Amino acid sequence: MKSTLLTLVTILVGVPAFAQKVNVDFAEDADFSRYQTYQYQKSDAPVPSQLMDQRVVAAIEYHLSMKGYEQVETNPDLLVTYHASARAEQKITTDYYGAGYGRYRGGWSSGTSHVYTYTKGTVVVDIWDAKEKALLWRGTATDTVNDKPEKNEKKVNKSLEKMFKNFPPE
Repeated sequence: MKSTLLTLVTILVGVPAFAQKVNVDFAEDADFSRYQTYQYQKSDAPVPSQLMDQRVVAAIEYHLSMKGYEQVETNPDLLVTYHASARAEQKITTDYYGAGYGRYRGGWSSGTSHVYTYTKGTVVVDIWDAKEKALLWRGTATDTVNDKPEKNEKKVNKSLEKMFKNFPPE
């Protein structure tokens, strides 16, 4: 039983833990009740995947429409942009094994280090006052990128849901 528990703990500790992180910031003096329409503006930054780009834009538009904002072609109250990036990162973990014979009496121990390389993706959504060209709201989400596009789509949707949960800010 002890060896099974030790193996389980070793596996769980050895696997890097990555959690989705979502942050929102906004101009506290902005009166969001004056805004009713928006226009999506394509960013100049390259997108990692055209298919994911379409999914992100559709999700942003969905959340804004659910909040009562109308997308227009001309003369919008708000401009909406998003940026996405992906980069490789590494995490190093070390597992220690050993047995001792009491405090300061010696024993044996061994350590094994593991390097995990993963891809970290970030999505940033900006909402601007169209007339003033002033940034009013920014949502950021960071999470690991999966090899399966459907899992990434779920992560993006969950991130945007968290971002827009309390939008517009009161």
